[in-house]
Amino acid sequence: PNPLGTIPIACGPNVMVSGSPWGMSDVADILVLNREYNEKATDVADIVNYHAAPVTIMTGAKSSQLERGAKKIWGGLPKDANVYNLELGGGGVAAGLSYLEMVKKAMHELTGVPEGALGDVQPISNTSGVALAIQYQPMMQRYNHKKMTYGKILKRINALALLTLAIKEPQTLQYDPSMDEELQPYQKPFLDINDPLSFVTVVHWPPPLPVDKTVVLNEIMLKMQIGIMSKKDALEELGEVFPGEKLRETFLELVQDAIDQGALDMLKSQISALVQDETGQFVPGAPQPFPSPVPGKPADGAGGPVSAGGPGVSSPAAGAASAGAAMSPDVQELMLRLNTRAYGTTLSSRRTPASDVDNTT
Repeated sequence: PNPLGTIPIACGPNVMVSGSPWGMSDVADILVLNREYNEKATDVADIVNYHAAPVTIMTGAKSSQLERGAKKIWGGLPKDANVYNLELGGGGVAAGLSYLEMVKKAMHELTGVPEGALGDVQPISNTSGVALAIQYQPMMQRYNHKKMTYGKILKRINALALLTLAIKEPQTLQYDPSMDEELQPYQKPFLDINDPLSFVTVVHWPPPLPVDKTVVLNEIMLKMQIGIMSKKDALEELGEVFPGEKLRETFLELVQDAIDQGALDMLKSQISALVQDETGQFVPGAPQPFPSPVPGKPADGAGGPVSAGGPGVSSPAAGAASAGAAMSPDVQELMLRLNTRAYGTTLSSRRTPASDVDNTT
């Protein structure tokens, strides 16, 4: 039984060839050159091995009584005798190495792989990504070619994997608020297993050449300033896998920072009020505690019953109570968080006895 309804195989050509669906290998053009290179390299190695143990040539004398070896001395040779080692001429190995270099260069040209990509020594410099793309242009062309051919194969593999997951665990096609990102208006709460669009994926190819982060950030900032890029697009371009979760995390961090700043302002205002009550002097630069816009009248939102002091004097407690009653539950929760952050938790402190004496006391 095959529950997938299709054969789980992804096919595609490696290098597309005109008039053929089968493609071609990356090294098809250099097989002959590679064989030639290996053969000539073997010949050069044989020449070097032959001359590593040189042949001794003797003229005008007999070598029957002469022994070769280290620290050996030959004497009694005729005056016209000549003894020397067979040496390698200047054109032997040099010509072979030159030929090997030419064959290797041809292999690089046919495959589109620059020699510098395989470890050729190059001067170190702060070459930009554009300059490197021009320097490695043949390889970049091969890279773009691979993106077209292998991109289709990877999409097919992703679709088969998602289809297998949907059949084995169908609950993964439904939105889970505890695990997934926040559902957007254009997204559906569930996916249809019979809809081919449910298994369409996008293959993201990372840049193969080194990228200067400063240049990329400046470009993103410029796009965001002129309004042609969103924060989500910017995070995706920077390589963030889940940009929605990152934006949510940033938002919650800003909310927490605002709460901390509000709690700090509350403490500063309370301290300023205490200093003014104790000294009767105004503290320059300190936030004032709940200023009233009109002298003798309560601040905005501080309504309530009039106190016994007269119609122009309101009770602060009554005003705060009526303001708290008019607050929505969200605002009340925010006020509770502010007070807790500023003045600490409302739970009573607990002390563990250190000894029996403390218990008795």
